[in-house]
Amino acid sequence: MRQDQSITPYIGNMSWTITNVANGTAIITEKAFREKDSLERTYEIDPGSRIVLKLDGKPVQNQTTFFWVETNLENGSLVQVENLTFTVVNQETLTVGNLSRQAWVLNGTFNTGAVEGLVTRWYDVETGLMLKVFMVVGLQRGGSRLEGAAFIGAVRTNAWETQTGYVAFPAAEVAAGSLAAGGLFLSVLLARRRPT
Repeated sequence: MRQDQSITPYIGNMSWTITNVANGTAIITEKAFREKDSLERTYEIDPGSRIVLKLDGKPVQNQTTFFWVETNLENGSLVQVENLTFTVVNQETLTVGNLSRQAWVLNGTFNTGAVEGLVTRWYDVETGLMLKVFMVVGLQRGGSRLEGAAFIGAVRTNAWETQTGYVAFPAAEVAAGSLAAGGLFLSVLLARRRPT
């Protein structure tokens, strides 16, 4: 995070765990830890449409999940993630744990007038799971410009196994490290994910 030529780094950890799938709804717990700060939220999502139904028990409107995307993508596909439209621009190989995975690269931008930024997300080609995010944001605060960059990369998941195939859906978990830009990143995400 940069403000008035001062740069402050933050490092933290995040995880997403599918804790239950029942009655056509997936329950996902998201946890984020950065130094003394922590955040825990519960999402209720329709797995078929990726629509977020509730966040911490409160209804959410017009928002799709960022945890996964469809698996029938190709270069040039448009994909709704949260309340932004992303474009599939490429495919890259990522390493998660000790496994190499092919991932779709999706680019999106946003500008709310007060906050603007660029987001790149990487999703596993085979499962659709989010494996990496890079985001750059800028906003005016107190007469000066505040800029931040955030990187989140999966370090392990139990969503696939080389010998046994896929783990059962309700047990899937993704752990990510290197949450940068901390407070700015979380506050921007909180503002964007807050129920309307």
